[in-house]
Amino acid sequence: MERIELVKSIEANAERILEDFTEILQYLRSEGSDRCDEVQNLLFATRRMVDLIDSALEIYHYLIRLKYLTADTQRSETAESRDRDKMLEEMFRELNSNLGV
Repeated sequence: MERIELVKSIEANAERILEDFTEILQYLRSEGSDRCDEVQNLLFATRRMVDLIDSALEIYHYLIRLKYLTADTQRSETAESRDRDKMLEEMFRELNSNLGV
């Protein structure tokens, strides 16, 4: 996945977390007419809590991937700059040897 796709996935999961949190509050706030309705609301709230935790873990996963994607890019850039530095040093050595310095 590219960086943009990872950021979009993180944003989508953050929105899902907010939706789940809102629904959890609605389930916990509503009062059932009997004990069965209250248990059912608690069950639905628990399911939403699991979804919320799952979304949070997905965001963590995407952030880790984004971190290593960025680190790989930086590492390859530093490797390329080292290669360029070595090439430049070799060119100067050749030039110095040709000039007799």
